[in-house]
Amino acid sequence: MALDPEERAVMGVLVTLQEAKDHMRLSTPAGDAGDGDLQLKLDAAEAIIVDYLKVADPLLFTGDRIVQQAILLQFGALYRWRGDDAETLAARASEGYQGEQGYLSPVITALLQRKRDPTLV
Repeated sequence: MALDPEERAVMGVLVTLQEAKDHMRLSTPAGDAGDGDLQLKLDAAEAIIVDYLKVADPLLFTGDRIVQQAILLQFGALYRWRGDDAETLAARASEGYQGEQGYLSPVITALLQRKRDPTLV
């Protein structure tokens, strides 16, 4: 699903690319050829976390360390689990995933549980 321009403008505000690179211990310089791929993953991680939180204005979480950590953890998962290796599902299962596509890590959901706007099912 493509983000509309307003949603796209929010991405990258809660966590910077440099913060994401520092989290992953990537020492590439600013403007590195791989930055475009990293920015796409960071944008996706932020969109995933904002969608999970179910808030109208993601900027409410600017500076929120718990939300930033969740974004960084999701960014790391997107960076690590590209889906191009045969051992991905087995390794993810060993880290607490239930093997179903589309679910966040139990660590991330535990971090965000108190901040999520509840949804009636």
